[in-house]
Amino acid sequence: MDTGETYEAQVCLNEAVRLSPFSFKARYNRGKCHLLLRNYDEAVNDFLKAITIKPAHAAAHEYIATAYLHVGEEELLEKHQDIADALRNKKLE
Repeated sequence: MDTGETYEAQVCLNEAVRLSPFSFKARYNRGKCHLLLRNYDEAVNDFLKAITIKPAHAAAHEYIATAYLHVGEEELLEKHQDIADALRNKKLE
């Protein structure tokens, strides 16, 4: 997906969040768009809301860890990567 397509997707996801602010999918997907557009603070905000809605979603924790990497929050990066790893290991058992 190029930057123009990502921006268009973000516009649609902004509307989805406006219409359904507690939608995990809208927050999660908008967070991914923010990452692609390098809007890391906005990505953190969306992923925080997404994991509040669905705390056992390993990929959401991995993505927020990536966003924290870019904003220099190493402790939070490690915390969420550890959560993601634990969730994935639990599913493998």
